[in-house]
Amino acid sequence: MQASTKTRYLGRLDVEFDADGVLSDWEGDAILLSRYIAPAPDASDLVAGLAEPIAALREQVVGEAAVMLDGARSICRVEECNLGNLIADSVREETGAQIAYMNGGGIRSDIDAGEITMGEILTVQPFNNVTSTFDLKGSDVLAMLENSVSRIQLNEQGQVQRGGASGRFLQISGARFSIDPTQDVGSRIVSVEVLNDAGEFEALDPEAIYSVAGNNFVRGGGDGFSVLTENAIDPYDGGRASWPTARCHP
Repeated sequence: MQASTKTRYLGRLDVEFDADGVLSDWEGDAILLSRYIAPAPDASDLVAGLAEPIAALREQVVGEAAVMLDGARSICRVEECNLGNLIADSVREETGAQIAYMNGGGIRSDIDAGEITMGEILTVQPFNNVTSTFDLKGSDVLAMLENSVSRIQLNEQGQVQRGGASGRFLQISGARFSIDPTQDVGSRIVSVEVLNDAGEFEALDPEAIYSVAGNNFVRGGGDGFSVLTENAIDPYDGGRASWPTARCHP
C-alpha cells in the first residue's frame, strides 16, 4: 500500500475473508512515521547491513558538471531548465530519436557544479522508469505538447504560477515550441519546430511521422498523456532501444 509520499506514513490494512473467499471485514489506518516510534533493533541492524553496499554505490563518481544543473520544481514544471535539457538530450542521443522528452515531475533535485555521483543521479531520478521508443504522427506530437502545458496557470498579475505546478510539463530535445498560457486548454501551443537532418529547425508537419523517445511513465498515459497510449506507433517499452538513423516519413 502507498500512504502519502516521502515515507511520511506507513499504510496498514487488515482484511478477513469468509470460507467462500469473500471479503467479510477490514480495518486499517495510516501510521505517522514520527521520531517517537522506537525502531526495532533487529530491523535496524538489517537496514544498516543492507545500506552499506548502497552507500558505496551512491558515492561512485559518474561524471562532472561545469555548471549547476537546476532541477527546481518551480522552473522545470513550467519552463525549460538545463537539467531537463540534459536528460532529454541524453535520451535522444542514446536512442537516435528525432524528439525526446522528460516530464518535469520526474526531476526531483538539483545537481551542483563539480563531480556528479551516482547518489545524485538516483536523487534526481528515483523512479524505476525505462526508456520507451515509438513513432508518432505530427498531429499527435502537437496533442502531446498541448497536454504538457494544459495545467499551467496564471496568477492575478498574469504571471505563470510556479507553486504547485503540475509535473506533466515536458522538457524537450530535438524540437522547440512556444505557448500562450492565456488561451484555452488545448489551444495554447503557438508554434512547434523540429530539428531536421541538416541541423535546422523546421515547422512541425501534422502529417509526418516522427521518431520519439522518453520514459515509459509518460508513454503509458501517466499525467494525462493518453494520446501516447492510444496513438503511439510500434511502441517499445522495454528499456534501451535505438534506431539506426533518425526518421521522418512524409
